[in-house]
Amino acid sequence: MEKTKLSKTAQQLVSLGKGILAADESTPTITKRFKSINTGSTPELRRAYRNILFTTEGLEQYISGVIMYDETIKQKTFEGIPFPK
Repeated sequence: MEKTKLSKTAQQLVSLGKGILAADESTPTITKRFKSINTGSTPELRRAYRNILFTTEGLEQYISGVIMYDETIKQKTFEGIPFPK
């Protein structure tokens, strides 16, 4: 029986040694996290934080997918690449 595209995608997401990065903190949640480390929570600071996460060298070796919040999907790296790419 041939695997469906969805089944293949699901297997890739949970492949050995990889995981899914849950980067879907809402604005109130990430604001609370930033406040706990005495950091403001402006759109630009949140973008800088996400830029660090998503542009970490070698990330693709360990992360098979990312869950993103609406704001994140619309943002870009400092190089102008949309975060979803």
